[in-house]
Amino acid sequence: MLGPLATISEPAVEPIELGSAKRFLRVDGTAQDDDIRMLIGAARRDLEQTTGQRLIEQTVRIRAFRFSDLAVLPVGPVMAIVDITYLDGAERKSVDLETVYLTGAGLERGIDLVPGYSWPAHTRGPIVVDLKVGYGPTGASVPENLRWAMFALMRGKFDDRAVDIEGLVVNDRIYG
Repeated sequence: MLGPLATISEPAVEPIELGSAKRFLRVDGTAQDDDIRMLIGAARRDLEQTTGQRLIEQTVRIRAFRFSDLAVLPVGPVMAIVDITYLDGAERKSVDLETVYLTGAGLERGIDLVPGYSWPAHTRGPIVVDLKVGYGPTGASVPENLRWAMFALMRGKFDDRAVDIEGLVVNDRIYG
């Protein structure tokens, strides 16, 4: 069983720039810039929560209770495994990252062992996995359909109306 996902490092930029958002929302001037920046961040977080994806490169932490729980990851796209630690007695130790690899493709990723290796025996406490996730460091690396879903969410929030994005992201969700 996996514990809740925690963000260790937030993205450095948002997938949509302020100027693009203002053009889409048809806003002139700078009086609403802070509000629009807040809308951009809120739309990204809503979309990330709905899809299980992280759009811009960031680091997340997952806690597992067994190494076998890592066979399917609830977040993606996974760029790299940063660290895997576990409790061995009273001491926290790291798994040698040369002995593990990412399985699957696209959004269906997991962590498995290189053949010939075995998971360490741990006595108690969670296994902590840090992952680098996201499509890349800039908004240009985010797929257009996900950027469009963000625009739709921003428009809905700006106009104070509900937006159903399920249809926009039905093929871009991580189910797990």
